[in-house]
Amino acid sequence: ALARRCGQVWGVDISANHLKLAADHVTEQGLTNVQLHHAVGVDDVAPAPTFDLFYSRIVLQHNPPPVMHRMLALLLGRLASGGVAYFQVPTYKAGYSFDIDSYLATDNATHMEMHYLPQQALFALLAQCQCQLLELREDDAIGLSPNAVSNTVLLQKLG
Repeated sequence: ALARRCGQVWGVDISANHLKLAADHVTEQGLTNVQLHHAVGVDDVAPAPTFDLFYSRIVLQHNPPPVMHRMLALLLGRLASGGVAYFQVPTYKAGYSFDIDSYLATDNATHMEMHYLPQQALFALLAQCQCQLLELREDDAIGLSPNAVSNTVLLQKLG
């Protein structure tokens, strides 16, 4: 949908199969302004040197908090001055904690992971990346739960 409104669009995914489906769709639609990029590691999530818009929904939550933080730092770091980011990230769940040693010792291949980046860490990252928070809304991206919070974030890069 963005390809019809933007000069250039980058699609990034860790799944080669999903990228193949996307490439087939791009071809079927006759779109020539879409670049698809296979991210094989965390540092591959921002293939363009700079960009004006970053959009992500129901993606970040499937990564452990240190990975979410690193990906957001890379992406917001490449957001052009005056650029806008709109993304969703879970920020709280009652009783949730993350310990890297326990996580690495567990076989997480059998279920869909759901993680949370504490709102305080998110706000600190936005300040570090010189981003101005324009709007923060609770959303239902992780389902409705009285014990968990997901936020949609709208921000602009300063400078």
